[in-house]
Amino acid sequence: MINNRCLFVASDRAYSRQKNICHLLSVICHLVALTTTAAMAYFPKMGVVMNGGWIRSVGMLGCLIGLVISAMAVVSTPAAPQAGGQVDRGKYLVEELGRCGECHTPRTADGTLDRSRWLQGAPVWFKSLQPTSDWAYSAPPLAGLPSLSEADAMKVLEKGIGPNGYPVRPPMHDYHMNHEDAAAIVAYLKSLGGK
Repeated sequence: MINNRCLFVASDRAYSRQKNICHLLSVICHLVALTTTAAMAYFPKMGVVMNGGWIRSVGMLGCLIGLVISAMAVVSTPAAPQAGGQVDRGKYLVEELGRCGECHTPRTADGTLDRSRWLQGAPVWFKSLQPTSDWAYSAPPLAGLPSLSEADAMKVLEKGIGPNGYPVRPPMHDYHMNHEDAAAIVAYLKSLGGK
């Protein structure tokens, strides 16, 4: 079976590093909390009489910091481009959110995406878990929109309706995007010019 992992781009590496650092800090904070909880349980058995208020506070603070860092790791995502216009926004939507290359880009012999043929159409490399007569066995080329007019592409992205007037076939997602996002994707795909 072919590995479903995509090739990392620079922003993916930075995001991955950030996420790993957040997870590491979270683990450290949880260890602090566990250690203070264990100390509170162990010291009285040793005959040490102490006010556990400050130890309890340190443990609670460790838990709180761990939870905050964990939440930051879960909700942080690569930032959408702030400047650069419609084409950059479309590239972000296609590559980071839609992951269109997973189906619409051919793969090399080892199963990785062939970046030299980015979005030039490919056989669908996985099958439906349940038999379906509507399954698409190939994903059409998107670079330059060679098989769709801009209006057809907008209809696919905004309504989930293909150029033939029927709903898009699985495994294609049935998107219902807003007009601005659909227009940004079309602008990006047109900018690729069938490379």
